[in-house]
Amino acid sequence: MNLPTKRPQHLTRSYVRSLFDACLTYQDLTFSDIQRLRLCLACELADFNEADMGFEMYLAYASPCECIFTDASTQKLKQAYIRVDGSYFKDREAFSFNRNGLVGIAGWAGDPISKPFLDAFYRWLVGTIEIKFSLTQLDSTFGGTNDRVND
Repeated sequence: MNLPTKRPQHLTRSYVRSLFDACLTYQDLTFSDIQRLRLCLACELADFNEADMGFEMYLAYASPCECIFTDASTQKLKQAYIRVDGSYFKDREAFSFNRNGLVGIAGWAGDPISKPFLDAFYRWLVGTIEIKFSLTQLDSTFGGTNDRVND
């Protein structure tokens, strides 16, 4: 598995999607993994709100995380949706794990509004790869837990 050793300075949707596709599948993900993504996003949105960008965003509590699994006994993901509310909007997509395999990341948001979503997804992705594969070569500057080197 060819993994990053350093976080890119400017994350893009295509970069984080390609990293996801190279390292994980929907079958690797559980409800707990999706909940961890919600927590990463809540932290990034709190930082965004503190930066006073002219409006605020929060996890959408009226539309909690929706997950559909291929098999209830194994809890393997088929599709999932995480939504956000803002001071001037309600119920927008933060992340979608679509049935067709596309991972959606705040498609409605341009720069700099997409930053908290991309940062949250990257942080979650690095942590999830570590958990799933017990890897020690991931980026320690953003989302990793130990000093790492590529083997």
